[in-house]
Parts: sequence; C-alpha cells; structure tokens
Amino acid sequence: MRLVLLSVFLMSAACTSTGRYVEAEAYDRCRDVSEEAAQRCIEQERDRLKASLAERDEEILEEVQRESERSAMRRGEQVGRPSAAGGKAAPDHDRPLN
Repeated sequence: MRLVLLSVFLMSAACTSTGRYVEAEAYDRCRDVSEEAAQRCIEQERDRLKASLAERDEEILEEVQRESERSAMRRGEQVGRPSAAGGKAAPDHDRPLN
C-alpha cells in the first residue's frame, strides 16, 4: 500500500511538470528553423515526447500493479498461517504491521 501511495504521489508530481518539460524540450529541438517549420517541429516533438511519457507511465503503473499483487499475496500467506496458540489463524489486527 505504501508503494502504491508513493507511486501515485510521484506520478502526480511528474504530471505537474510534464507539460513544462515537453514544451521546453520541443522548443530546444526546434529553435534553429523558420517560424512555421518550428511550429510544426514543436508539435511533432511534443507529440513524440507525450507518447514517450505515456509509455513510461504505463510501465510504472504495470510495475505498481505487479508489486501490489505480490504484496497482497504475501499478506494472504501471512493471514492463513496458524497461530502458535491453538492452531487457528491469527486475526489481522493481531499481526505486526512491519
């Protein structure tokens, strides 16, 4: 859960600066051409960078999902273990939070 929250926080922080990054990067790549060509170049570069960032975001989300599933599996295994007293599974609230 902590990993998911951290990932969401990092992604939201990245999203606020993504627009500025895309514009600055596109401008840097296109500043040495005519104004009309620069505008086309900036639009193409903006689209390319947005696609690249979207792909990276998908990869991050997939990794967060995999880690969340692994974490859920680990918690599921811990919940199913018998307790030392009586052979019954220990309730969730009796387990340490780690």
